[in-house]
Amino acid sequence: MIKEFFRKLMGKKEPVELSYSRIQSYKKCPWLFKLVYMDGMRSSPNGSMSLGMSLHRALANYLGGDHQERSLDRLFQIYDEVWVNEGFANTQETLDSYDAGRRMLQNFFEIDRLKTSTVIATEKNFFLPLDGIKLMGSIDRIDKNPDGSFEIIEYKTQADNWSPQRMGSDLQLTLYEIGAEKGLALTPVHLRYFFLSNGTSCATTRSEEQKNGAMDLVFEISEKIRSKHFEPNYSYCERCEFARRCANYKPGGKR
Repeated sequence: MIKEFFRKLMGKKEPVELSYSRIQSYKKCPWLFKLVYMDGMRSSPNGSMSLGMSLHRALANYLGGDHQERSLDRLFQIYDEVWVNEGFANTQETLDSYDAGRRMLQNFFEIDRLKTSTVIATEKNFFLPLDGIKLMGSIDRIDKNPDGSFEIIEYKTQADNWSPQRMGSDLQLTLYEIGAEKGLALTPVHLRYFFLSNGTSCATTRSEEQKNGAMDLVFEISEKIRSKHFEPNYSYCERCEFARRCANYKPGGKR
């Protein structure tokens, strides 16, 4: 059982909203977190982001309860309907990305139609009230296996740089397992990555120690946010999408 979970139920504190994306933003730069999640600063999507959004939306709609037809033509039709045509540098990049997406969906279709599990949810949100924290997330897909167990499936557009070590330590699925177990009452839960670029899928697991560590991080960051600790991380400046719009931007990452 996750350490002290039931002791840390919702208290009287005004909750800090946290998710995997918010935690990652804070870890990159606390000031970046403030700009995005407190001041409402937004950036336009780039081509890679638009392709990822298009694929996720297509798969969610295709596997959702509203569509009973399970054919490649239907999947391509949905892809066209949800295509996000933003952030591409030029027409050729748009066409190349669109075609790459179709190839990924075909890879997905050929493998996924052989599954023995049943899709029970796509883009499933969970909300977990803790002591002064509302932990939330959106799970790409949840399947129920013939043995009654559940599987969380996270889609990734590219398989590059996803080593077994990274898959085994990725915070996102650690939080999603906690959210599924404690927020959605699903047990037992298995974890799987589906890499759309090459059609491969990889199972992974999380230990109680990893889940305890993730919860410690959640509480640590929430306390820093509540105490308004938003010190800029200048070493991240050169990689930040808001670099030229940020009052704290330091070229070269120097103070």
